[in-house]
Parts: sequence; structure tokens; C-alpha cells
Amino acid sequence: MIQLDIQLTEHFTLRELCQSKTAAAHKIPNIPLECHIMRLRNVCERALEPARQHFGIPFIVSSGYRCEPVNRLVGGVKNSQHIAGEAVDFVPLASLQEVWAWMREHVEYDQLLLECIGGKTWIHVSCRIDTRKNRRQALVVRR
Repeated sequence: MIQLDIQLTEHFTLRELCQSKTAAAHKIPNIPLECHIMRLRNVCERALEPARQHFGIPFIVSSGYRCEPVNRLVGGVKNSQHIAGEAVDFVPLASLQEVWAWMREHVEYDQLLLECIGGKTWIHVSCRIDTRKNRRQALVVRR
């Protein structure tokens, strides 16, 4: 059984990257495999932790790893990088636009989205272990 009390980087734990209100409400175990943990650590090391250290403020993770049933329930796309453990959605306790702009220039990522949907705003960052496959897509998404 995977222990969730693992420190992935200085400021991010496996537990916070696997927490899910949807999983809890539906009693679905949202437990990653070792391969997912390795990918989550990669996202933290290459994208989240450098930004967290630069700004010196907490980031509130709203979604990290999602097992397939949880991803379906939250309306995630079938090929979501959350399922693979390659993506994290978060809200920094600072200007989202400022954090997004800094990350766009200073961290490794596959996708970096500033998402403004239904009156809520957050940053989505994904990163592949094989950085040659990272597309470096930086987009603002409004719906």
C-alpha cells in the first residue's frame, strides 16, 4: 500500500497532490501507483517548487493526481495528464497572472494554463519526465 505521507519536495506532499473532495464524497480511493508518484515528483521539482520558492508564498493545490473514476466525475478529458500524474491545478496566494507569467519564462512545463472558468481561476501546470516531449504550451483559457 502506498504511503501518502511522502514529501515530494520541500513544500509539496503526496497527500496534498492526491486529495480530492470528489473522491472522498464518492468513497473512491484516489491512490497513485509508483509511476504516478514519480511523475508527480517531477512536476513538483521542475515547475511547482521553483515557483513556490521564487514567490515565497503558499500554493493551494486543488487537483493533482486523479484516478480514472474521479477524473470522469469531475468532467476531465479522457487523456487528462492528471490521470498520468503529470499535472497539478493550484491557486497561489498571490496574483495568478504574475505567477503564471513568471512560470511561463522560468520553469519546465508541457502545458501552463491560466484557467478562468465559471467564475473560478486557477493555474494548471503539467510536465513530462522526458522534457523533449514538453510542448511548452502557455495559454489563457476563459469560458
